[in-house]
Amino acid sequence: MNILAFDTCLDACSAAVGRGGDGAVYGARDLMRRGHAEALMPMIEHVMAEAGLGFGDIDRIAVTHGPGTFTGTRLGISAALGFAVARAIPVATVSSLAVVARGAAMALGGAAASYAGIAVVRNARRERVYLEITDNGGRPAEGPRLLALDDALAAIEGRGLFAFGSGVGVLEARAERPIAGAVTMWPVPPPEAVDEPNARFLLDFAAGLPVSLDPAPLYLRPPDAKPAAPLAPFLAGTAATATNRDA
Repeated sequence: MNILAFDTCLDACSAAVGRGGDGAVYGARDLMRRGHAEALMPMIEHVMAEAGLGFGDIDRIAVTHGPGTFTGTRLGISAALGFAVARAIPVATVSSLAVVARGAAMALGGAAASYAGIAVVRNARRERVYLEITDNGGRPAEGPRLLALDDALAAIEGRGLFAFGSGVGVLEARAERPIAGAVTMWPVPPPEAVDEPNARFLLDFAAGLPVSLDPAPLYLRPPDAKPAAPLAPFLAGTAATATNRDA
């Protein structure tokens, strides 16, 4: 099975192709907070060319569906939906945090076996974190969830998990101590930006996931932007003022 995978949810943009015939993997990844929309399609075209495949050769799309920024999450799903509609390629989705956990499991290597699982904790601001718990191979088990700090601590403590990500420091500051019953220090040097998704690891899930021709984003909270105030009351007030002035 030839699989095209990509991610735009967080502070990286990545794409990868897994070629079914020989198991070869081709991938590209850039760290970025903005510019995903401009970077994604050239990156996909690049890895497709490296793999020597055309879009007619792709059997499945895999994409992260959140959590992430509203714009980034929507971009990835929209691109996947475009492929699904244009070429009837089925789409599999998985969370961005599960992909991060899989990358961590690969970085830990044999050390991963000493943990009961992996907890990816990402700062969601406003005294909340995103949390996903996987097994020690990075396969999804619990989540992802958006939790208050005390609830996240309760979900992690005492379980023998390896916990990492930008939310760990937030939780430890809340508790004013290390997270009890969890390991938060890397036993091996982690690769650069290990807490950002990499589509190479998304390929590890793709073959076993359910598929759809209508993928949907996973929004764990509404967007921060607020809709504009309705114009009707303003226009009514303007009309009344004009009437009084003309009287």
